[in-house]
Amino acid sequence: MARPHESLIFEPRTRTVSQNRFPLRFSITVKLLLWFLALVVIFYATTSFLLVKMRRIADLSNDVVNVHQMVEVSARQMVAHLQSFAQNRRTYEVLRKERYLENAMANLDSYGDLLDQVRSSLPTPAPEWDELARDYDETLYEHGRNEIEVDEESIDLWLASLAEIRYANSRQAEVLQLEIDRLGSDASNLGLYGLIASICVGLGGSIFIAVRLNRSLGAIRSGIRSVGREGEALPVRVASNDELGELAQAFNEMAGRLRREERMRTDFISMLSHEIRTPLTSIRESVNLVADGVFGELTEKQLKFLDLSRKEIERLSTLLKRLMQVSSLESKRLKLDLERADARDLVNGVLERAGPAALAKEITLVAEAPTVPVMVLADTGHIEQALLNLVGNAVKFSPQGSAVHVILSVNDDQEEMQVCVTDQGPGIPEKDRPHVFQKYYRGEEVRDAVDGTGLGLAISWRIVRAHQGRMWLDSEPESGSRFCFALPTRERNG
Repeated sequence: MARPHESLIFEPRTRTVSQNRFPLRFSITVKLLLWFLALVVIFYATTSFLLVKMRRIADLSNDVVNVHQMVEVSARQMVAHLQSFAQNRRTYEVLRKERYLENAMANLDSYGDLLDQVRSSLPTPAPEWDELARDYDETLYEHGRNEIEVDEESIDLWLASLAEIRYANSRQAEVLQLEIDRLGSDASNLGLYGLIASICVGLGGSIFIAVRLNRSLGAIRSGIRSVGREGEALPVRVASNDELGELAQAFNEMAGRLRREERMRTDFISMLSHEIRTPLTSIRESVNLVADGVFGELTEKQLKFLDLSRKEIERLSTLLKRLMQVSSLESKRLKLDLERADARDLVNGVLERAGPAALAKEITLVAEAPTVPVMVLADTGHIEQALLNLVGNAVKFSPQGSAVHVILSVNDDQEEMQVCVTDQGPGIPEKDRPHVFQKYYRGEEVRDAVDGTGLGLAISWRIVRAHQGRMWLDSEPESGSRFCFALPTRERNG
């Protein structure tokens, strides 16, 4: 009974891509701009604070150098002039020579000049200097400039005042120097913190952006590779609302459409296989009845053509069987009946089944296996089918009189067993190697030279993958091919 065709009708899907899929579009350009602005803000904030601190340090240093140093030097000179005045006055009183009087008055004038110079140079009024100036002026008005009746008590008071001024000035200079040191330390720490913040923001932003980009690109790359190498259009997940997120969304839409088309193609092949299977069975039975002489004796030529018809019918049956097997693998998850089995028995059983085809081409099948049992948890029927496909391909592409080696081994930790099938055929060109496990793929060199459908390796690959195993190819042109698969020796979680 024909299957209904309504399931194959393709109803176009209305593409409803929301324009507000990403309401707040945080693009890669915006991320880079914000990262750059953060660095600029930290740089300018650090620079501004450093400039303020350095300006304050410069002002304090100028105060120490220009004011306090001037006060110290002037006070020292004033003390020297007062001491010289007192000495010249005593000498004059003893010797009564005019030059000592002139020297004493010159010392007193120099003292007054320095006093006026200091007062005019100070940035702010200083009461102690004003008091000294008043005492000096009152003394001059009282005794006159040509008199030296300045008593010893006044000189001692002036010297004591200068000593206090020098001490206070020294203390202020020390305080300012400590303040300069503190500001310098603050500026140094601020510069260090700014540098650390810049490095953290720069390095952290670089790592963050790089990780996000690599993660998104890695997911998209994996999706593209799954289409290119494995023929599976798997959706990718990119949790971002930038250009990569939009690219992932577009890829997922494409992958969804490819999956729908692949499902339609699989359904069509399954339907076609079922539709052809019934008349093919009728043809086979009819040919068998004729060949068995049910309708009369046959000549040798008729038997020859009937035998040819049988072979072609068997070839068509094998093709339909593989198509239906691929359709079954595509439409649902492969159900496995796992059991513990000796992999050596699987290899020997496959070599027995491939023996007639190898014998027809005078090809020697060589098995290499450990002397102890190699136990594996697998669906023996499916694994035999996968291995038979590999051995059959090796026999098909090997030259007459050559050898095909089937090597069984176990890794050191006994966690995985490996089977490799090596032939002496022409090898597989490098351009075809990434596609050998794809459905219906056949290389240009063998497409017209050797019969085949391009399904055997695809079926084997899917069976091995269903067992949580892996399959790979080692091949060099003109050096033969080496197909291997590995299976876990015990059940894996997940």
